[in-house]
Amino acid sequence: MVLMVPGCDFENDGKPGPETLARLKAAAAAWKTGEYDWVVTSDGSWHAGNNGAAVMANWLAMNGVPPDKIRCETESADTYENLQLSRAKLGIAGAKWVIPTEPSQYARFAKTARAMNLAVGNIPVPVKMSIPRSFLEGVFLALHTVDPLGNAKWNPSRINRRRRKQQWAKEKNK
Repeated sequence: MVLMVPGCDFENDGKPGPETLARLKAAAAAWKTGEYDWVVTSDGSWHAGNNGAAVMANWLAMNGVPPDKIRCETESADTYENLQLSRAKLGIAGAKWVIPTEPSQYARFAKTARAMNLAVGNIPVPVKMSIPRSFLEGVFLALHTVDPLGNAKWNPSRINRRRRKQQWAKEKNK
């Protein structure tokens, strides 16, 4: 099985924020069960000159996951790309992917995974959400329901994906 840890929030100094840290802690605890073959960190963002996936991989290595069992996917800009690019990076067919994340985001991952014929599971990571964020999670789930791979020209995620990558390219080159 594969643990895939999607990035979420990072502090200005590049360290994992509270939600990302909660996901990392859940992944480190899951790794210790001995049930997993790989851990993939997935995040294309750049903060304080550091890539989010690399920051997460370093955290996991310092917390019990062997570095040779960690793979970094460093280009994804959203939930759609987390799975698509991570799967391509690892090149493993048929493995079950388990994602430590909050249940609302997992529901989106499940829609995308189903469209990719990929088996997924969830390690629930509780998160306190504001009312606006809860609303947005519902909107994002609706988008994943009607466009599970994020390829439709009308999908606003495509525009946001392009904007994020332009912003991160500037941060990367600082």
